[in-house]
Amino acid sequence: MRQPEGLRQYSAKEHSDITGFWKQDVYTMFRRMAVGDQALTYRFTAPNRIDVSERGKAIGWWDIDRGGMLLRWGVDKGNPYVTGSLSYIYGPYKKFGDISFPAWGASSDGLYRFEYLEFLVSPETLPEAVFHDPGTPPPAELRLR
Repeated sequence: MRQPEGLRQYSAKEHSDITGFWKQDVYTMFRRMAVGDQALTYRFTAPNRIDVSERGKAIGWWDIDRGGMLLRWGVDKGNPYVTGSLSYIYGPYKKFGDISFPAWGASSDGLYRFEYLEFLVSPETLPEAVFHDPGTPPPAELRLR
């Protein structure tokens, strides 16, 4: 994995921590919600928050506006990158073809900012084998070339 200090080999624990967090990542959570992942439960809390749990364990939350659009996503624990909570604020929605998606995002601590320049949606769903175990490579026929 490339880091500011260059390439380095992660320990087994570091690798496990990083890949273990993937199921809480904002994009993975979008997918899990879209496919109706039965392990997830949702609880609406005031004023506009959705708390997400997996088998009784809190794994993240969404702050939404009155229209149900995403404003902020976060996790309070389980993140291998920072101790404590991690959250991202998202900018106004922008049309990317048939899809509306936030135009930009920024970490709440101000360390990371990004802008979405393009948003492509594949008409084909990825096979479940891709998501079974993020700690192992996908089958050869599913790897990027």
